[in-house]
Amino acid sequence: MLLRYKTFFILNLSFLISNFVFATDDANSCRSCHSQEKLGTVQFSQSAHGNFECVDCHQGFTATIGTDNSVPHGIGKAEAMKTCVNCHEGSLGKPDLVTHAGQATAPDSGLPFCLDCHGDPHVIRVASTLSPVVHRQHMSERCLTCHDDGGENAGKPVLQIGEIKDVHKGRIADTYEHSVHGRKLYLGSNKAPGCADCHGGHVQTNLKVDRIKVCAQCHKDVTAAFGTLIDHEPYTWDKKPVSFVTIKFFALLTFLTILGLCLHVAMDLFGTVRRWFKGQPLRLPHHGPDAHQTVQRFDIHQRLQHGLMALSFTLLVLTGWPLAQTKVSTSQTWVKLFGGIDGAGLVHRMAAVILILASLYHLIYLIMLGGKRKLRLSMLPMPKDVMDAFQNILYFLGLRNEPPKFGRFSYIEKFDYWAVFWGMFIMAGSGFLRWFPETATKYLPAWVYEIGLHAHTDEALLAAMAIFLWHFYNVHLRPAVFPMSRVFLHGQLTVTELKHEHPLEYEELVRQGKIRE
Repeated sequence: MLLRYKTFFILNLSFLISNFVFATDDANSCRSCHSQEKLGTVQFSQSAHGNFECVDCHQGFTATIGTDNSVPHGIGKAEAMKTCVNCHEGSLGKPDLVTHAGQATAPDSGLPFCLDCHGDPHVIRVASTLSPVVHRQHMSERCLTCHDDGGENAGKPVLQIGEIKDVHKGRIADTYEHSVHGRKLYLGSNKAPGCADCHGGHVQTNLKVDRIKVCAQCHKDVTAAFGTLIDHEPYTWDKKPVSFVTIKFFALLTFLTILGLCLHVAMDLFGTVRRWFKGQPLRLPHHGPDAHQTVQRFDIHQRLQHGLMALSFTLLVLTGWPLAQTKVSTSQTWVKLFGGIDGAGLVHRMAAVILILASLYHLIYLIMLGGKRKLRLSMLPMPKDVMDAFQNILYFLGLRNEPPKFGRFSYIEKFDYWAVFWGMFIMAGSGFLRWFPETATKYLPAWVYEIGLHAHTDEALLAAMAIFLWHFYNVHLRPAVFPMSRVFLHGQLTVTELKHEHPLEYEELVRQGKIRE
């Protein structure tokens, strides 16, 4: 009897031990073929499925490898999706889940299923362990792997939800990445929506019906016009002629203007090198009475206006450039210096207000000068400026012995002034449209906002290039004044500088008896 109990006890103990060994060795049994390098053990332990055993998901797999290496152990996508549904039935087991997870009803359709959107289940992270912006970035990148070109151009099926077909012409990635949402998301904004926030995830949103409702999740006072601002449709002559023409105009204007400025600077440098080879002096003399006698060129008001504009413009470029060039790695680093995209946006708007106040200060200053009959019209463009520019280019190229004689302001300075004057109206107007898009589309058609959106970016690029290339070179970097002209600080020119830079004004001041010849 005792022997019978001992035998029964030993058999049960052996059974329990064998089960324990088998259970604990399950992962090792799988990894005997699936090495750590292939499986990514460290990443798997930190993944959303890190607490699962292999057989919890890989049920019914055999050791036989199918002829198609993309279908391991003879198990296809449809069966793999059923495994996902065992745990994720609340998300996946929905009758209206047609486009995403189309494998469930049409395994040969080529439509995506769980792993196509969520990635490798061995390394997938729990959404709550990621910051909202990182999670949205990852999901949006997944969406664009299929939706980047609308499907047709890459030989993918045309995705359809009800009556809505994803057949956009052109790259959807470009339209999204250049939108306000895409730019802010890539710069780390926790408020910027990703693809799924507007279009839905497992159940897609019909934006033809629910567009206003979707936009209202983040925006107040949403109108039908506001809902059309971001639709991933490229600007074409057929669909959006006004926006299309405006974009082409500003692109051409920016290109031709910057090209002209670069050519002018290049010819000036060529003329400098030519004079250097001929042994002509490049710098103005700093000795003699004329080098010490000064004339007041700019008063305190003009210098303050210039200072406010220089400060605000620099801040606008530093905070606005990253938003226009989100794919440049330094953009994200630069934005962090301002406390993130929200901090950079706040500084940008504050700088814009300072720039507008400086412009109003200048206009009031001009009106007061006009009231005192002291306003000079020497900044107005004249036919002589065209001739001066032509003669100056001939001088740069060595086809003319002497440069043209400039008055109080040369064509170079007039270009600086009127470029800012023209740019202020465009930048301020388009800036307010971008600052208050809901209000703008409430009273204006959507195409006005679209024009402002692109005009603001292109004009900002043009202004930055004009200042840092054209203005800085002519005012500070030319050999005659290098390394810097200090006129903007004290407002004074020496008589020597006046004779060289503005000979006609020098002659006028001599006639008026304000300086002695």
